[in-house]
Amino acid sequence: MNNWKNSTILFVLCLAFSSTATIARASAELIITIKECRVIKGYAYLSELQIMKNGEHYKTLKPEHDNKLILKNLDIGTYSLTYKTIFNKEETFPVNITQNKRYYASICTTYLDYSKETYKPIIDILKEGEAYSICLSSQGCFHSSDDTLIVTRRKNTYSISWGKNSKTLSKKDMRVIRNFEIELTHMAGDGCTTTDTYVVEYKGAKQETKDGSCSWRGGYYLKQQIFGEE
Repeated sequence: MNNWKNSTILFVLCLAFSSTATIARASAELIITIKECRVIKGYAYLSELQIMKNGEHYKTLKPEHDNKLILKNLDIGTYSLTYKTIFNKEETFPVNITQNKRYYASICTTYLDYSKETYKPIIDILKEGEAYSICLSSQGCFHSSDDTLIVTRRKNTYSISWGKNSKTLSKKDMRVIRNFEIELTHMAGDGCTTTDTYVVEYKGAKQETKDGSCSWRGGYYLKQQIFGEE
């Protein structure tokens, strides 16, 4: 009799465990990766991530230094991930959950849709025989640096020089400089111990921008992508 009772109890416990496991699997899971998506994968920081579900607020997350988030027990529905990039642009990433399975979403803190920008980079208006300069300076607790890059157009060929380094610009190089100039118009961050100053001078007119965000590092990426400098 006792053996029968013990077997019955064991069966009920197994059934309960099985039902619980089934319920746990009967929902979707979303894995969110936060990336710094420029040529060199770098440190990504995101202060806030808003999540909507079927058009209504679902959850607010504070990723900060966490580059991987997991949302469990999600119902079927249309979700959207809204965040601000380092350029203070709001971006939304849609996720349509139609099955109880694992989904993946990757959001980029350095994304910028250049095709929608209205600013005209100087490299695109540079005339034959003209040149302009990009001065980069960085001041921090333990470092100080100053660099000047000169972009020149001559015989319909574009070139760039930086100290003893010089090269003819490829279409890819020109796109890098173009994107740099556009990104620069959105930088005004602060809060870091390092302040980077950018001065773009063309025909005597100067455009100065200070960035203390420690997120963009535009001068570093510009030199790295064109000259391969670390």
